[in-house]
Amino acid sequence: YNVASGAPVTVRRVAELVAAAAGLGDDAVRPDGQVRPGTTGLSRPSIEKISRLGFAAHVPLVTGIAETVAWVRRYHA
Repeated sequence: YNVASGAPVTVRRVAELVAAAAGLGDDAVRPDGQVRPGTTGLSRPSIEKISRLGFAAHVPLVTGIAETVAWVRRYHA
């Protein structure tokens, strides 16, 4: 399941982590600094309900992204 950790992360940071895990260069992420209407530049999901059930994130974001990129390469190359 993809639940989240509850920690805020910017869309830019996620893009940078994906680019790094994919082995792309530093210039792969080129944000223009604009947040388009109806979108957000920051994601912070609420994990309040699932936390009451005993959930706690055990996989750091950077690890999860790296594992996802590896999975995509393995099964969809």
